[in-house]
Amino acid sequence: MKKYIIKALSVVMSAAVLIVAAVMPITASAAAVYPPIIDASDMFIGEPAAEIYGIDVSRYQGDIDWGKVSGFDGGKIKFAMVRLGSGAKKAGGELQLDDKFDYNVRSAYAAGLKVGVYYVPHSDTAEQAVTEARAVIELLKPYIGCITYPFALDWEHINAQGSNLKDYNGDPLSDTAVADITTAFLHEMTQAEWFTSVYTDVDTISNRSDSFDKRVMWAADYGISPREALPRGTYMLQYTDTAKVDGIAGNVDLDIAFVDFEHYITSRAYNNLPLPTPPFVPGPDTQARNIYIDSFMDTNPHITVHWDYVGGADVKYAVYYCALKSDRTYGEWTIKVVADNSVVVDTSLSGAKYYITILPFSDVPRRQYGGFSPYMVFETPPLTPTGA
Repeated sequence: MKKYIIKALSVVMSAAVLIVAAVMPITASAAAVYPPIIDASDMFIGEPAAEIYGIDVSRYQGDIDWGKVSGFDGGKIKFAMVRLGSGAKKAGGELQLDDKFDYNVRSAYAAGLKVGVYYVPHSDTAEQAVTEARAVIELLKPYIGCITYPFALDWEHINAQGSNLKDYNGDPLSDTAVADITTAFLHEMTQAEWFTSVYTDVDTISNRSDSFDKRVMWAADYGISPREALPRGTYMLQYTDTAKVDGIAGNVDLDIAFVDFEHYITSRAYNNLPLPTPPFVPGPDTQARNIYIDSFMDTNPHITVHWDYVGGADVKYAVYYCALKSDRTYGEWTIKVVADNSVVVDTSLSGAKYYITILPFSDVPRRQYGGFSPYMVFETPPLTPTGA
């Protein structure tokens, strides 16, 4: 990426063969009303501050020796943001893949670097952006499992050559149009389980603050401003485009991430990664079998969980449960001890996934009967908006 650019991150790999380079014409779809997004300033509360160094690359870096990159400066480079491609530069055109994307993603991942993706959109309307985003989602499917850094939507500075802040006729896009395109595109990505962000330069962020309001931002500022002086929501900084890194011929952009994106994304199962397991894993041997739910009450949310008796008059059951909440974080473990083979579990959190496991035991003498049961999982319906 060039000078002028800030990348605003929002949220979003596996091994397989990439689809051919130019695909999917851009067409229109129905307009939509989008729900509000989580404010970037609220997303990382409790996450430790970090300074993790990385690079962003495209076909302009040629054939990269990723083994040398990973060993550069004692392993300083921890992640790579890889260019996927760009949208059509004319109505009815085709999405253009970066011809080094497949190589860069697979090779960076194999070299032990964390990988993110950026993409340069070329839509004039929100409707076109929806179709463009859906094409991107399809292209990313072969790489699910490898991408543990954000997906970034790249808005190039208005004065940059081929800036996508201009429409198909070369006229500047309005702030409203940029905001609508960004919202529509990243909504599709988020719905497809990708962690998204926006990339652009600090000037563009300042001049079009409403276009990127509340987004996770990847900002380009070559004055190396202190973090406190960066635009609101900036969690990644591109601070030079003239770096020299082993394994890359010529210059390359250097970046700093201010949060551990890999931890945040993997622990919350963004980017189509598998859901994390709760804080402990039950043992393989189990005695509490045939666990099932008897009832679910909507007005007083709870479930009644039953299981087969375990032999022994002295047996009791410790029932452990916790919720994977709608913000993809776990609640605290709750433990209930019962003598019968059923228990009532509070399920008052909407849109949550409850993990339940049962440990049969005896007080006298103190001993377990076999170990924890496998997890039973129960999902509560999402909250229905008022008036829906």
